[in-house]
Amino acid sequence: METKNGNKKLRNALTITLFTFSALVGFALLIISVWGDLEASMFDPSQKGEERLTTLACPVLITPQDEGEFTAEIYNPLAKEIDPSLQVHISSGHITLMEEERLKVNLAPKETRKLAWSVNPENAAYGKMILVNVYKFPFLSLPSQKASCGIFVIDIPVLTGKQVLYSGIGFGFVGMFLSMGFWQFNNRLMTKNQREFFRAMAILTGAIIIGTVFSLFGWWIIGSLGVVVSTLMGVITVTHQF
Repeated sequence: METKNGNKKLRNALTITLFTFSALVGFALLIISVWGDLEASMFDPSQKGEERLTTLACPVLITPQDEGEFTAEIYNPLAKEIDPSLQVHISSGHITLMEEERLKVNLAPKETRKLAWSVNPENAAYGKMILVNVYKFPFLSLPSQKASCGIFVIDIPVLTGKQVLYSGIGFGFVGMFLSMGFWQFNNRLMTKNQREFFRAMAILTGAIIIGTVFSLFGWWIIGSLGVVVSTLMGVITVTHQF
């Protein structure tokens, strides 16, 4: 009987260890995705868009092996040809230094065009984060639009930014779900403390995943709520164990 209880305690300890490492990886991705866009929202505040340019898409992170690329789609909802102007600012090694590009985009009626710009680690402010700002000037009845994003530069050899991101998501998200499954399997008749711990695991997992997913799609404000909830649940989970 003692051996059986000892094995159960060991499995629970291993499950907690797996969950802890998985949650830390997931939380790190959440912080990176939120922090980058938060910093970028304060980059080049000279022009305010009337609407958000929702089509801006940026990689979350790149490594020295990457030549990163961000894109934006420009749409003409009118029944006539238009040529709106765009202004693109990209950080250039410092938060107060930036590269600027201005261009006109000729669009046929109802046409959508996807534009792309390249960035590399040399663009990063203080070597850590590339800040991007895209502003579309108002044209005829169309309002001005603006969006920004931040791209983290992580000094990891060999791997690309996408490989780091997908590996982190795979290990973090899958590891948290597996830990919850192992906890349920190993504690079929849960005590009150075990049920409370499982509930904390579930809320922490949900906050990290939901916050990260929203941040990856540019909704960093919702992602920041995920950071707050994750932090609180992490503290509760740790104090519950000790």
